[in-house]
Amino acid sequence: MLRRDLTINAIAQNTEGELTDPFNGQGDIEQRVLRHISSAFSEDPLRVLRTARFLARYASLGFTIAPETLALMRQVSHSGELEHLAAERVWVETEKALGEPSPEVYFTTLERCEALSIWFFELAGSALPKGLAALEVVPVSSAIVVAHWRYAQLVSPLSSDQRNALATRLKLPNAVAQLARHTALTHALLAREMDGSNVLHWLERLDGWRKPAQIDEQLALVNVLAPEQVERLDNAWQAARAVSPQALIAEGYQGLRWGGLA
Repeated sequence: MLRRDLTINAIAQNTEGELTDPFNGQGDIEQRVLRHISSAFSEDPLRVLRTARFLARYASLGFTIAPETLALMRQVSHSGELEHLAAERVWVETEKALGEPSPEVYFTTLERCEALSIWFFELAGSALPKGLAALEVVPVSSAIVVAHWRYAQLVSPLSSDQRNALATRLKLPNAVAQLARHTALTHALLAREMDGSNVLHWLERLDGWRKPAQIDEQLALVNVLAPEQVERLDNAWQAARAVSPQALIAEGYQGLRWGGLA
């Protein structure tokens, strides 16, 4: 138990229901404090991210990180040990944090202990407030899990190169990286003039004709970002799907004449 991370995670119970609490974890629960147990905390640098994730879970209940624990987290960040974590472990903790009640706290805590710039330096500085503001708005009825929507929204203000660099560093699952790209396309469309050319480009980049579910996903996002545009985009999508290549060929459209139809 001495080698556990936080006092609240070092409480044992025997078969008779009696508690063993050598580090006053119950007292820290009452005080709503996340506190490390010993210097063994720093033996696994992932505990910096894990503590930030716990705060993302419990911040809404009034929990804070003990000053001495935050200082130790900062010390671990400065040690260089975080850089040697496996990307998969970092993503697992981040994905869990994105599913917590206060996911923004995870990133602001990493910023406070100077760990954000190690794995998420594209989000450091002015990019973080923009990403966190976007993260708050996600579709509520979708086949995509909330954590993945939140990630896609978080990185939507970044450039394409920045999103790709972050996805590569974290070794993101392909589905998550793709959702981030598609979400950025939707943000770009909503920022432009909603003409036929831009809408067609959006539909093509989303690979709608082969994977129509991807259009439905992004229409769900549009419904929370710009609900006044949903009907217009959905009508455009249905009209595009109704076009029959066979009928156009029968009318004599061939070769470069197809380009004129676009």
